[in-house]
Amino acid sequence: MSNWFGLLARIPLILLICILPLGVAGQNIGSGVIGLMLLALLWVQRQQLPVVGAWRLHKVYLLTVAAYLISQVIATQCNPSNPDPSSLQYLDGHIIWAIIPAAVYLGQPLLTPREWNWLLWAIAAIAMVLGGMATSQAIWGWKLQQVHVVWGFPRAQGLYSHPMSFGYVCLLFVPLACLLIQRWPRHPAVWLLAVSIAAAILASRSRMVEAVSALIVFFNIWTATRGRLRVQILSAAILMTGLILATPNPVGERFRGMLVRADVHGDYADDREAFWQVNWHMVEERPLLGHGEGLTTKYRVPYYVAQGLGDFPRLYEAHNMFLQAAVNGGLLGLGILLVWFGNLFLAAWRARQAGLFAGRVMLQTLTAFCLAGLTQNAFQDSAVRYALTLTVTAFWLALQPLTARHHQTLATPH
Repeated sequence: MSNWFGLLARIPLILLICILPLGVAGQNIGSGVIGLMLLALLWVQRQQLPVVGAWRLHKVYLLTVAAYLISQVIATQCNPSNPDPSSLQYLDGHIIWAIIPAAVYLGQPLLTPREWNWLLWAIAAIAMVLGGMATSQAIWGWKLQQVHVVWGFPRAQGLYSHPMSFGYVCLLFVPLACLLIQRWPRHPAVWLLAVSIAAAILASRSRMVEAVSALIVFFNIWTATRGRLRVQILSAAILMTGLILATPNPVGERFRGMLVRADVHGDYADDREAFWQVNWHMVEERPLLGHGEGLTTKYRVPYYVAQGLGDFPRLYEAHNMFLQAAVNGGLLGLGILLVWFGNLFLAAWRARQAGLFAGRVMLQTLTAFCLAGLTQNAFQDSAVRYALTLTVTAFWLALQPLTARHHQTLATPH
């Protein structure tokens, strides 16, 4: 094996992690460059690629990804009222999700423990960047708008377009941080990751992200401890949570605002109830194929009017990733997406039963993602989907020992 070529092969992995904080535009540009690098690696190893093993292990995943993309095209082009039924631009946001896990899996040799440690440090460094930006934004209220810095925004959003995107990206780090603390409690990168992500999530002030994060933390405390230690740690965690909710602070104020219906319109307990009601009626109108991708506010106006909500100040999407999948792709698209998630859950469960640490991480990550997605279009958010794609990619790399790989190392390029 050529040592220099082996090192070059790891560069795409590091770069995929490094572009995570850049937001959608930076991720798309960066992924295009990284994609070319991955294609070059695949070409160099074209006679050694573990295609058969990859297909055997991931065929359901690959088929559902292809089926979902096809269903998007069909749903969009079959709706004559769609704002732009002939456009395929919406596919650009899904290409990364579709090809990165397979391209990385096929082109990378087995990672050594030392290389996994390098990736951990890379993840911790990116978490520190996210946490640092979030903390500074919470203190000074800045955000990046196009190429200018503007002030007066108390919620952290990093370089993303919205605090919700930022919060949901950070949420995907929480199970990893919790489980790493249990496995390597003295590793400095683990604590750097945990503290940074905690700061980022608190600064994002996303109630659902904070609630799901708390559930993940409590679950891991419960499963990792016994007897008096469990009682002591859980008591401390509950006390801390109670103080946050009861004392004057931005996080507690957000949750207390739910009780007095702050920033809620109409007779709903939460504006999401209106979004769910309207978008469900959209599903009822086109139940099989849905309305397609690229729907605009103008497109949704008649549906809000039909529900007596023409004056509602927020004519938003479903704010539920499963309902939104049904709106866009009908029951067909939703069914394919559920199979995609179900296949990942099954793979994670099997990996956990096989004793793989990655199986435990993936199970908790998928659970957290699906729970949080009940109140937000998590999967439809390009930045969040990119973070999920990186999670899937890392999981696939951890599954490499389960397949018959004919190249433990990269071949020397000729």
